[in-house]
Amino acid sequence: MGKKIRHVPRQVQNKDDHNFEDWISLLPDEVLILILSLLSVKEAAVTSILSRRWRYVWESITRLDFDAKEALVKIDRNHNDRDFLEIERRKYVNWVNQVVRLHKGQTIEEFRVSFDLGNSSKWDIDKWLKFVLTRRVYQLSLDLSMDADRRGIRHFEKPYTFSADILNEIKATSFENLSSKYSIMRHCSFMGFRCLKALCFRCVNVSGDVLECFLSDCPVLERLYVRSSPKLDDHNFEDWISLLPDEVLILILSLLSVKEAAVTSILSRRWRYVWESITRLDFDAKEALVKIDRNHNDRDFLEIERRKYVNWVNQVVRLHKGQTIEEFRVSFDLGNSSKWDIDKWLKFVLTRRVYQLSLDLSMDADRRGIRHFEKPYTFSADILNEIKATSFENLSSKYSIMRHCSFMGFRCLKALCFRCVNVSGDVLECFLSDCPVLERLYVRSSPKLVHFKVAGSGPPLVLKYLEICCCLNIKSMVISNVNLVALIYKGHKIRLLLENVPLLVELSISGLVSNSLNKFFPRLSCCLSQLQTLKLNAPMYEEFSGFLMSRELSSLKTFVLHSMALDDRCLLGYASLIKASPILKKFVLQVIFLLHIISLNFISTVYSSS
Repeated sequence: MGKKIRHVPRQVQNKDDHNFEDWISLLPDEVLILILSLLSVKEAAVTSILSRRWRYVWESITRLDFDAKEALVKIDRNHNDRDFLEIERRKYVNWVNQVVRLHKGQTIEEFRVSFDLGNSSKWDIDKWLKFVLTRRVYQLSLDLSMDADRRGIRHFEKPYTFSADILNEIKATSFENLSSKYSIMRHCSFMGFRCLKALCFRCVNVSGDVLECFLSDCPVLERLYVRSSPKLDDHNFEDWISLLPDEVLILILSLLSVKEAAVTSILSRRWRYVWESITRLDFDAKEALVKIDRNHNDRDFLEIERRKYVNWVNQVVRLHKGQTIEEFRVSFDLGNSSKWDIDKWLKFVLTRRVYQLSLDLSMDADRRGIRHFEKPYTFSADILNEIKATSFENLSSKYSIMRHCSFMGFRCLKALCFRCVNVSGDVLECFLSDCPVLERLYVRSSPKLVHFKVAGSGPPLVLKYLEICCCLNIKSMVISNVNLVALIYKGHKIRLLLENVPLLVELSISGLVSNSLNKFFPRLSCCLSQLQTLKLNAPMYEEFSGFLMSRELSSLKTFVLHSMALDDRCLLGYASLIKASPILKKFVLQVIFLLHIISLNFISTVYSSS
């Protein structure tokens, strides 16, 4: 049997003579240009000698970074030799001129000049700027500082001046081309302004007018860097930001406090009314609260500070013109004597698109929640009914489409906080039913809260986080058909019922929900297997019943248990909790031993009887 002969293509057989360069040469121009754009300008230009295929490809590269660090180092070493500086300058200028003359691309990702050049090179630099600003340029950097460390000190002559005439000339040329018969093709000569995202001037004499021209004509300009520009000394910098649209200015002012934003109204006519549409109204008065805390027995001082705060909020609410409020927060020691004003604030905010509403009327800077001298403010259902009634009246008017936004506060509200506010369960349930996107609810120190029901009648409520703290009169809380993720309760013993809470993973009960954990755990049967964090108060040490022993806390990762123990009783009974949690990572057992307290009581009793 003869050997099988494997035929190898001739071009592979003669692989030693093959020109491997052509493998890359087969790629389209667009890909080759992208590859060459990753190289320096000089490295890309060298590829022109490889073959005819490569001769002109580099002339369309998109990254023109004219970096000459080595030459700058030499200039720095010979910093007193003016002739040497002029020779190096001429070399650099000729290099850039040659590249600019040969370049054929219409898109330039980056154009960067970095050399010690002064006003004597103005004609050449102007030509480069006209070249680049008639392309689709995205980053433009003109760094004419003196040395490799870029200290920005001029060598021998005045810095280059960027005049507005260059921009005007480019615009004029653009409009002339636009009116020609080839206007569709040539209109790209004005593209540099529309695409420019980053602009840098270093050791360039550039005026504020030129910079303002860039800001107004470059709609996507995101970064502006200017350094060592003597011509800017007398410019009014205020107008740079003033050129921005109202929407941007409102966003900027919304990052400030309310008082800081209001102060900007005195800057100029342009700024006079901008602050009145800010989206974040956080009426924070920590300094005043600290003063009140120091003078906690001086009722007159408290009333003066209260009136100042109320007047401040009233003035802002009266002047505010925005329809969207990201956050509305009142934080001060106010009681029921300020009810008329607080009601007015709530009507104002709930007729806007409000996303976060916080009413914190606790007494001091540490927010301990103790009332000063009078009863807490009561949030009545009449306010909500009045807002709804007004909304429906507007809905029936001829301008109903525009005015229906008066009911937007309910539809947009995502977070609600009441602290030292007398709010009933009915009012809270009204918020839950009328606010379809409400995700966070926090209530603290509300004497009027007795019975609270969180239940979705149809689809599950979207409420994710619920925290009820220090509500002394609360007796029961029912949570059913809710997409609740975390539930936190701190307070006295209550009747707690959980049903259909499939997303609940965190449960923290700091108060006594039962006299026995053996009686309490069966109430958690619907969610025990899904809980990841569980924090409980145990009324007294006890052995756990068969219910808990037969259940597995399969998802539990963190378990915190507060307990009390008499004398020196063994605590091994809690070991069953650990055994029932196969993936438990953290178990915290905090025990208060009552031996010392009981001994003192016993001695006191014996002493009294004798």
